[in-house]
Amino acid sequence: MGQQELYQRKPWVCQVCNRLTLGHTVFIIRGCKTVQLLSHELRHVHQYEQFGSIAAFLPVYLAQIVEVGYANAAFEVDARSHEVRNF
Repeated sequence: MGQQELYQRKPWVCQVCNRLTLGHTVFIIRGCKTVQLLSHELRHVHQYEQFGSIAAFLPVYLAQIVEVGYANAAFEVDARSHEVRNF
């Protein structure tokens, strides 16, 4: 199933919960992968590396989400600023 077909059949999938990054592993739902999304998730890999581990990164990341919400969390803002939009 291609990305366009997935959007048509289940538009919420690619907009709500289409990826997860854990350490150096990025999981993306088939049909949702884009350069922009991959570059965003690879920035999270960089953030993990700066903290030295998921165990060190995750409490800070989750605290940001609780304090200011997902969209305004500093790590999310940073990841969006590093997205490749034109390839």
